[in-house]
Amino acid sequence: MTRFIVSIVSFLLTGAHAFVVPATQTYQKQRSPIVRQSALDEIRETVQDQVSNGAPLVEQAHQAGYNLPGLHWGHGTVMAIVFVTMGLTGAWLGWQIRLGNGERLTSSGETIRERHPKIMSGVLMLFIVGALLGMAALNAQGQPILESPHARTAGVVLALLAIQATLPNFFASSRFARATHAYLGSATVVTILVHIINGIRHCTHTRCRCCCVTIELLLVSDQYNKSTLTMVASKFLLFFALLNTVAALLPKKVKRVPAGRKYKKHDDVHIVVNKVGPFNNPIETYRYYSLPFCQSHSTEDEEEEEADAENVSIDRVTSRREAAIRHRQRLGESMVGDRRESSPYEISFLDDVEWRLLCKVTLDQKDLKKFKEAIHNNYFFEMFVEDLAMWGYVGDVADEDILLDDSRTVLFPHLHFKLGYNENQIVSAKVTTDLERKVDITRIDIPKTIKFSYSVEWVPERLEWKDRMSRYSEHQSFVPQSFEIHWLSIINSCVLVLLLTAFLLIILLRVLKNDFARYMDLDDESLEEEESGWKLIHGDVFRFPENSDLFCAAVGTGNQLLVMTLFHISLALLHVISTTRRGSIMAGVVVLYALTSIVGGYTAMRLYKQMNGKNWVRLAVTTALLFPGPVATVFMVLNTLALMHGSTSALPFTALLTVTCLYCFVSFPLTVVGSVLAKNYANGDFNAPTRTKKIAREIPTEIPWYRGRAFSVAVAGFLPFSAIYIELHHIFASMWGHQIYTLFGILFLAFILLVIVTSFITVALLYFQLAREDHRWWWATYVNGGMTGFFIFAYSFYYYFNRSEMSGALQASFFFGYMAVISYAFFIMLGSASFQFSLAFVRYIYSRIKSD
Repeated sequence: MTRFIVSIVSFLLTGAHAFVVPATQTYQKQRSPIVRQSALDEIRETVQDQVSNGAPLVEQAHQAGYNLPGLHWGHGTVMAIVFVTMGLTGAWLGWQIRLGNGERLTSSGETIRERHPKIMSGVLMLFIVGALLGMAALNAQGQPILESPHARTAGVVLALLAIQATLPNFFASSRFARATHAYLGSATVVTILVHIINGIRHCTHTRCRCCCVTIELLLVSDQYNKSTLTMVASKFLLFFALLNTVAALLPKKVKRVPAGRKYKKHDDVHIVVNKVGPFNNPIETYRYYSLPFCQSHSTEDEEEEEADAENVSIDRVTSRREAAIRHRQRLGESMVGDRRESSPYEISFLDDVEWRLLCKVTLDQKDLKKFKEAIHNNYFFEMFVEDLAMWGYVGDVADEDILLDDSRTVLFPHLHFKLGYNENQIVSAKVTTDLERKVDITRIDIPKTIKFSYSVEWVPERLEWKDRMSRYSEHQSFVPQSFEIHWLSIINSCVLVLLLTAFLLIILLRVLKNDFARYMDLDDESLEEEESGWKLIHGDVFRFPENSDLFCAAVGTGNQLLVMTLFHISLALLHVISTTRRGSIMAGVVVLYALTSIVGGYTAMRLYKQMNGKNWVRLAVTTALLFPGPVATVFMVLNTLALMHGSTSALPFTALLTVTCLYCFVSFPLTVVGSVLAKNYANGDFNAPTRTKKIAREIPTEIPWYRGRAFSVAVAGFLPFSAIYIELHHIFASMWGHQIYTLFGILFLAFILLVIVTSFITVALLYFQLAREDHRWWWATYVNGGMTGFFIFAYSFYYYFNRSEMSGALQASFFFGYMAVISYAFFIMLGSASFQFSLAFVRYIYSRIKSD
């Protein structure tokens, strides 16, 4: 390893010598066309000679276990990481300077103007190192270095970066240099993208199907080289190191106030504003300051003047806070559309405020129109004190007369904060509007001066800090009351499920018992004459299904979703995941899906191995993409719509990067690891109780309609759906409303009953299918079990148009898009569970009869 590191240093030094010395010598010569061509040949030869110095490096890396494809693609991987994490961030910081935001602070304490040249210097250095190592990899593989478009664009990129590094020296004397620097930076980014495309095309021609080759090496090889695993781990560490670097360079975000902070009297209490949006459309939310609210506090002179007018006393504000500074957010908060920002409200612990002016602003027609449209759309706002949420309405439509079209639009400019405390901790928070201080903004054709103000009231409470979130699951004025437990309906559902399951079980046991007795009592000659029904197809029932790789991937993905759901509900039931924060529930789904990917990869590969499948790579990739692929497609469409509307429902770049990293560096690798473990260690024998005939038996075509596929599919979906209908209504009201779902114990019970009743109904339908001598049961049981997902999606239409007050294109797109994803998840999950119950049933009945 020491020799390896020394070789790297030596190679970099000799590479630098190769470019610096020839350039100095060439500069002193008189140029001519012949000499110029000679100089180019000399440079080409010099580069080739100096790149050859990297041969010992590549050779030692190859001896250490790093294969050439890994080195070849490793260059592209590392350079892509540098470009995405550092290059794009540096470009974004540069344009922030161009837009006048250069003095904004980063989390490291430096301004954007100070950080931009530092990160771009690092990009230039890493690109030079990457160019040298890339040329060394090409040389080791015997490929030309300077002839490919990929190499030429690399030279252009390095030249542009060098020019960019010199232009800041002329900023003080030339505005043209600044403009050139900005637009040349954009041109550099475009050139890098062209360079990447050329590199992918070049690598595809020379080392095609690299991803499949890498996975195949993992799947086929029985011995894993320690150095290879070290190389992969080092790439992951490099990525996360660069990611942390980027996080340090992003514009400053205020640290969130920790929940449970212990205050002293007169300590500052921070009010954090979050978002606004139509009350009936919970997804259609926007930043709080998308409406022209106050972003700065009034001055002391203004407060005294307005206090005299209001005939109230005031306490002087000794500090002025800056508003609209974004707060750091958790992944789940970003996923549910939270965009927390600081506010100018000045509140101190245990200090009541009778009245205080926040700001006095004159709103023009444009601002008044924003407020009026928001009020007519029933906008609400959301604020936080620590982690305690507060809600209120922006305004109201008063004296509304639909027939006469006579109504007044009033704005609520005064907020009253009622904060509860227990000793030195804040345990409750509530905000209300003052109807006595409302402002009529019906007419928007003339500017209007509005005084925004607030008051504060502190009340002692006996509520313990650990129980502070219980208020959100109880009755309150803004958010509708949490669900009343309809025990009678739930008990009826449980009784229905148990009776239905018991009925089907008794029928099947009686029928099977009679069949067993009849088949076991007959001798071989009589059996051939009397053989009919499900016994007749014993030679075809274990014939593997068509598209076995897709089937195995679907079963594996369903098992993964089933395990993830059980874990998630269990953690919520144990209060490991907060049930009062939607963000925690969403983040839990994403993280648990990534961590349970090994289950999907293992179970899919084990079944595929038992079916004598050969295309291991395609199965692993299919399993990893079967659910995330459609989800990503729906998400991209919805995220684009949200961006077009300016809604906070659009996932921020940092959250999107986090989710992408979870999939690329946790979920996908764990799927591959599970596949590797199953291929090498799982039992590959299917052990069918009967032998499969070479020629498939013909399937009867004349069957009654009530025994056909359409009827079976309808029954298979409707009966399980009827068992969860009541609970599903409450879940919808929580997901697409402002209610908070806390009955996770009942949800856990309902989910278990759903899986059981779906599986038993599928088994019953399977028996009738086998009895009509149809041996194509593999896909049939999967589809029958998953049909509940289609009924859930159909119910979503009924709920949207008949049970909710949602409206608008954005809300409808998110509702039906995400309901399609949820229904798809239920289809895969219940289909997988039903198939495995059915497989156990088929094994059992055919292992108990006589057969040839």
